[in-house]
Amino acid sequence: MNEKEFEILKIVADVTASKKRLLILIALNDNLFLGYNSIRDTVDGHGITVGSSEMYKHTNVLIKHGLIEHVENKFIITDRGKKFVIGLSFLMETFEQKQKGTDFSGDKYNIMED
Repeated sequence: MNEKEFEILKIVADVTASKKRLLILIALNDNLFLGYNSIRDTVDGHGITVGSSEMYKHTNVLIKHGLIEHVENKFIITDRGKKFVIGLSFLMETFEQKQKGTDFSGDKYNIMED
């Protein structure tokens, strides 16, 4: 892995380190733009409480990495953010297939087993 790839890996790790960040991204991908309260309601709707200071922290991480923007009291997803959600959906499908009983016994790296 070269230095550029490692820097990208750190960004991906930073974004995916929080379920709240991922829910914010997915909510914005589904709605294109949302206000603060709508985002908080979406996250809370999944049984995850998010306070004001946390929302600020999580949205700032997503803004810093160019995945969302804050425009006129609304948050919008960027093209980069949309691509991130597409990649995330492929990753989620991998785990969904395992849960449905797909045989991954030939996989070199079977992360679903302890």
